[in-house]
Amino acid sequence: MHMKQKHYHTLKKKVVKLYTCKLCKRSFRSRYGLSYHLKRHQGISHTCPFENCRKRFTNKQSLKKHRSIHSNERKHLCNICGKTFNLIDSLNYHLKAHSGGRMHLCAQCGKSFKQACHLKVHMWKHTGIKPYLCSSCGREYTTGDQLKRHHRKYCGIGRVPPKQRRRRNLTATFSTEDFEDQIKSETILNDNEDDN
Repeated sequence: MHMKQKHYHTLKKKVVKLYTCKLCKRSFRSRYGLSYHLKRHQGISHTCPFENCRKRFTNKQSLKKHRSIHSNERKHLCNICGKTFNLIDSLNYHLKAHSGGRMHLCAQCGKSFKQACHLKVHMWKHTGIKPYLCSSCGREYTTGDQLKRHHRKYCGIGRVPPKQRRRRNLTATFSTEDFEDQIKSETILNDNEDDN
C-alpha cells in the first residue's frame, strides 16, 4: 500500500523525447528515425522510374517494395476468397477482415480496431490531441484526412503535401488506470536543442 500511495505520481507520467529535424521541423521518436529522414535532405534517394510516379525513397528496399505496386503481378493469394495482392503486407491486412476479430479495444468507449495504430489515432479524439496543423490558418486536426478536407474546402488547396504534420509540445497526460496497456502515459517533449 505504501508503494502505491507514495510513488503513484511517478507511475502516472512517462516522458518520451522527440528528435526534431532542424531543416523541416519533422519529429521522430528515435535518433535512427531522424538520421534516416536526414538522408532525404542530403539528396540520398532512389527515385521510382515509372513515368507518372517519381516517388523518392531513402533506401533500395523501400523502392523495390514500392515498384511492385506498379506491377500487374499479384503473387500473394488469399486462400479464403481467392483475392490476390502484390504485397504480402496487403494480404496480411486483408486476412484480418476474414478473421472478424478486432483485437484492439478502446477502454473509454468500447470501439474496437484491427490495427493498433488506428486505436492510437482514435485515442487522440478522447484526449484532445490534434497533431495535424494547417499551415495557412493554424487550425488543428486529429487526422490527416481531416486536414486534407479542410485544405480543399477552406484554403483552396487541392493537394496537400505528403506528411504535412506537425508534432507540437504535447502536454496531455493519461491515467494508467484508465488506459492500462493500450496507450502509454506520456508527455511528449520537443527538446531539439539538447539532443539533436
